[in-house]
Amino acid sequence: MPTTELHHIKQDFNIYGQSPSLLLQFILSEFICTFYEIQFLEKTYKEMEIYLIKKRLQGDSREDLKNILDSTIRLIGATIMDETALPWDSQKGSLNKLRQYCYSFVPFHSKTKSEKSVVNFSTCVSNAFHSALQARELLQYFLREMNLEEKKVPEYAMLYQLFDKLIDNINRGSRLLLHIIMEYRNDENVVYFLLRHNEAFNTMYGSRFVIKIFKKMYPNGIEDVGQFLMKKYSERGFSNLLNTIATKISEISELS
Repeated sequence: MPTTELHHIKQDFNIYGQSPSLLLQFILSEFICTFYEIQFLEKTYKEMEIYLIKKRLQGDSREDLKNILDSTIRLIGATIMDETALPWDSQKGSLNKLRQYCYSFVPFHSKTKSEKSVVNFSTCVSNAFHSALQARELLQYFLREMNLEEKKVPEYAMLYQLFDKLIDNINRGSRLLLHIIMEYRNDENVVYFLLRHNEAFNTMYGSRFVIKIFKKMYPNGIEDVGQFLMKKYSERGFSNLLNTIATKISEISELS
């Protein structure tokens, strides 16, 4: 890509980066991707742990280790030092993109009610990223050593510790994210994002999560959400969204 074109795209991102509402949607989107990836990673390494216990740590775990390595790469990217890449570059990995969006998001909340939650959330994401990065390096080392000497047993305990830190930070981050979302109850774009990704949020936080958080946001819950979104998007001239909103509201209302 020519330098002038890349510069133009980065300027465009600077415009998007000036909107905390849009940044929060980027954060939520990458957090969902990260959550699903970590679910897969946790399931895979626990299955490997059970297998190794049965084999008294002598089983061939290379296939599982390769799958786990692929998972960490999907989280942090194959390369992380490319400063010319845009934050949404798919090669960066969901957790890496999430970390970068957090860096841009934090300054908007200086001296605000949600400052502590935002800073702590960003810290959790950063800590999770570094645990994933260390795990990736350790996995690559294990696989190299096992290929050279088949009987060599990796230090699995060290790997498990890194995964525990990674999962713990994401879990803590998920709780902090709830406080941040609540501060955007009057932002129709964030509220509509929650509505559209109802199933994903219910998977992360438990059934009926979106219904519950809407009840915390508005006195009449989902009913008020529908009226709020209809009013806001009508005022902005997005009449094409009204039928979609009405359908989504109807679907969720049936569950309440």
